Amino acid sequence: MQMIDSLKRRGALAALLAASLSCTHAWAQPAAEPIRIGMIEGLSGPLANAGEAVYRNLVWATERVNARGGVKLPASQGGNRPLEIVRFDSKGQTEEALSARRSAIDKNISIVTQGNSSAAAAGLIDALNKHNERDTARQVVFLNYSAVDPVLTNAKCSYWHFRFDAHADMRMSALMSVVKQDKGL
Repeated sequence: MQMIDSLKRRGALAALLAASLSCTHAWAQPAAEPIRIGMIEGLSGPLANAGEAVYRNLVWATERVNARGGVKLPASQGGNRPLEIVRFDSKGQTEEALSARRSAIDKNISIVTQGNSSAAAAGLIDALNKHNERDTARQVVFLNYSAVDPVLTNAKCSYWHFRFDAHADMRMSALMSVVKQDKGL
């Protein structure tokens, strides 16, 4: 009799646990929509290795951010949101990069990143400036991690373009200051 009571209690406890889990699931918030970043790089052709290396690095970085809870935003903006990298193959060509930009915008991606070609970056800056002026409801930010032509932040300076690397003139200036100071060279 005591064994039957124990089994009944365990069964009741299991049923209670299952019911509470199903209620928790029913009331749980839906998963936060990820912040998608469109990576535009040569993923085929002669620049495929460089593009794939960039992709691996971006995935590694987003995994670290996501493991820490994602991008922390106020509740009014959806709360914590994970990052997601969406790949677009420019085939190492500026025209293909511009086509990839259009594809990213069509998929409602509002952040694009590119860096392995200053020519592609210049084309993207021009195209995004025009797009953002025409379509203010779907503006796009361009994050440039390595296109180093100084014109990109001088003559082609854009509110929508952010470069995270020193441009070629900055690098040359730093190198020359070291050469000037080191008499052994």
